[in-house]
Amino acid sequence: MLTIRMQQMEVLGRARAEAFEREMAAHLGRRFPRAHFASGEPHLRSFVAEGIRLGRTFGLSDRFDLRRFLEFRAEYGENFHQLDWAARILNDKHLSGCGKMEQIDSYSLYTLR
Repeated sequence: MLTIRMQQMEVLGRARAEAFEREMAAHLGRRFPRAHFASGEPHLRSFVAEGIRLGRTFGLSDRFDLRRFLEFRAEYGENFHQLDWAARILNDKHLSGCGKMEQIDSYSLYTLR
């Protein structure tokens, strides 16, 4: 029987997190090539890492939800989470992470565009 120690799980977790950051940096760099945060790899990676950390403070844990959060942050600005409409949704304790992203997506699609 194979035994995986907690230390090994932590290493695997960090590797997955770093791979996700790289993937999101590449994605945002392609999707928003003229954005100020895409001006170089260090800026882009910093933008992504900070966005993931921030997204987690709002209860986002799913990779798809974090990706959407990063995309909204890229589209509406680094402080989009402080905009009245976004803050109201992100701070709603009754919504799941997915529910928050669904509401932000709907607001963006039907009200802002």
